[in-house]
Amino acid sequence: MTEISWEGTGDKSMREDLGLEMIQWCETPSPGSTTESNPNIRIGQFVLICNDSTSQSFSNQDRQKTKSMKAVSGSYRLQKRKLNSWSLLSDELVINIFRFLDQTDLGHASLVCRSWKRLALDESLWRVMQVSDKLLDPEILFRAISRNPRHLIIQNCDLEDYDPLSETLIKAPAPTRHMLNVQKLNLGCSRISDATLSKLLEVMPKLKSLEFGGNAELTDAAAFAIAQYCPQLTSLSLRMVTGISHIGFEAIARRCTNIRVLCLGWMTDCRHEGVFVDSVIKSLATYLPELIQLDLSGCREYLKDTNVEELLKSSTKLRTIDLSDSYELTDATVESIIQHLPSVESVSLSRCHRVTVPAMQRLAQKPGIKKINLFGCYQNVDLQLKELHPDLAVNTQALCSLDMHASIDTKHH
Repeated sequence: MTEISWEGTGDKSMREDLGLEMIQWCETPSPGSTTESNPNIRIGQFVLICNDSTSQSFSNQDRQKTKSMKAVSGSYRLQKRKLNSWSLLSDELVINIFRFLDQTDLGHASLVCRSWKRLALDESLWRVMQVSDKLLDPEILFRAISRNPRHLIIQNCDLEDYDPLSETLIKAPAPTRHMLNVQKLNLGCSRISDATLSKLLEVMPKLKSLEFGGNAELTDAAAFAIAQYCPQLTSLSLRMVTGISHIGFEAIARRCTNIRVLCLGWMTDCRHEGVFVDSVIKSLATYLPELIQLDLSGCREYLKDTNVEELLKSSTKLRTIDLSDSYELTDATVESIIQHLPSVESVSLSRCHRVTVPAMQRLAQKPGIKKINLFGCYQNVDLQLKELHPDLAVNTQALCSLDMHASIDTKHH
């Protein structure tokens, strides 16, 4: 039964059945309202204003019955307190209204009352959670992500080192570490330790997309945590994560065999660059032959034509490959791409100065090719290719050309 109150005119059909002209809220009794001659009959804090015919026939017995009345016309109830109009809305309608609020306003709404807190923290409102430019205590972060977002973005943040003793510094008890449904995690340009990352990944067994960018503090311990807690990964970006060696990457490749989109741009280990590139190529060829997008940019003089050929012989399903800033690559790499990648659509060879214009023209003629990035190679070569192939997109992406969420099928907020 829906409970409402009237501050002005009540329901017309209900009032006509009762012989009433108006139902009004009355904070204090009207003078003489309890006399039989007065047509205003006070019931609790409501005043029933009767019409002339009804007021004459309103007996004392009728008044006693009316005083105990709690329901009127079956679907209405008069109560002694005013009800908020929000209480008349269904939970689904309130949640749909809350969808227009940003994260900060949702947090404020959750402080209004218990009902709003329950609705404002509904998982459907937190499919995407973003935290930027913050100094975060890991325990505070764990409390925030207990709202169970599907996509968690932590950018340009400084996460303090994880310390289990920090839980005692917070008055509220630490929440139970439930497994979360986070599927995409972006930690680009955030300072995070191996221990904090390990604790974070431990509660995200369904993670499918993990993206780093410039996280120089991470080491092989982080790679081992990824291999241990993220076996369902389909998309991984380790761009500019220079602290992970070839040993750490091999652990990831060996365990996370479902990876289809992989970014390793500019992550070469400065201490063992040659060994790193050779070992990574072997790991890719051995454990990840199903790749569809690969970024190996920034290998400089350590990536050779022989490395590329070894890789492409096993990874024949590649559609996007980025080999930019690999100075030792020649026309032999272009021939390997043409020969071993029947489904390739996008190729980036920016600043690969030893690749000749004729080789680029042969690549542009390959059936199915849609994009070629050749920044910094030869002057006006892009114009030549566009004249020969008007439908070909040339030099449209100066940076990483991978779609990190190409293999993720999730609903967005």
